[in-house]
Amino acid sequence: MLDQNCIEITSLDKHYSSSEIGMIRALTDLNLDVKKGECVGIVGANGAGKSTLLKVLSRITPPTSGDASIRGKLTSLMEVGTGLHAELTGSDNILLYGSLLGLSFKEIKALKPEIIAFSGLENFMDLPVKKYSSGMKLRLAFSVMAHLPADIMAMDEVLAVGDSMFQQKCIQRMLGIKEEGRTLLFVSHDLSAVKTLCERTIVLKDGAKVFDGPTNAAISFYRSSSSPFELVKDLKTFKSESAKVCFDQIKFNEESLSNGSSISGSISFSSTVQLVGRSAEIGINIRSM
Repeated sequence: MLDQNCIEITSLDKHYSSSEIGMIRALTDLNLDVKKGECVGIVGANGAGKSTLLKVLSRITPPTSGDASIRGKLTSLMEVGTGLHAELTGSDNILLYGSLLGLSFKEIKALKPEIIAFSGLENFMDLPVKKYSSGMKLRLAFSVMAHLPADIMAMDEVLAVGDSMFQQKCIQRMLGIKEEGRTLLFVSHDLSAVKTLCERTIVLKDGAKVFDGPTNAAISFYRSSSSPFELVKDLKTFKSESAKVCFDQIKFNEESLSNGSSISGSISFSSTVQLVGRSAEIGINIRSM
């Protein structure tokens, strides 16, 4: 029955303790029901509790209190490379990843040609995964997960890495999962993708649910309650032979921009090397949403 709840969350709390800043309330008194066959978007600023919610549902971390009940088999893709073994080849990782997600060897072997074809990594299957780029790891992990016979799929920022063509391929695959009547939980800062995939979206803020309703209304609420440029979060990690720089956040001081106007703001990043005396050019592409 499509109106049956496959996820029921009641008074869910998840707290972490930190010696530096004390108690961190990642989720607070969260109540949520998801019906079988629903595609639900989950949006919010960094630190809102989106990934924590999926980790609780995936049984990666237990709740501090409350209950999260699941009816059916849930698989999740939380981070690039999760479940992949760096020393094994791409081919062997398909077998390993599939077995970790509950498939028998016979089932995985039958799905393997389709998984490899979808990933587009036919020429790299005999290479160890430690030689894969982040985008290649995502291709492999998503391709395995997307071909599993799961009832519920939970995906966290699967479109944040990889080229645009594969991102569109992922969206088309998720639309296929939706048409099959399976349940999808989709966490993303890509609001256009959320609109494409989800009829219903919840907005999290500081661990609490502040909106739950139709996606267009949820996105309007999210935009109205956030700084226009606080929404620009999905910054990449850049690597060179000598350094790795991860851009964490960008904020603008201006409330609106026009072509050719000057901007000011701040960028938060981390680096594996000292950057004093080095220079860099950063291009910012702002799209209307």
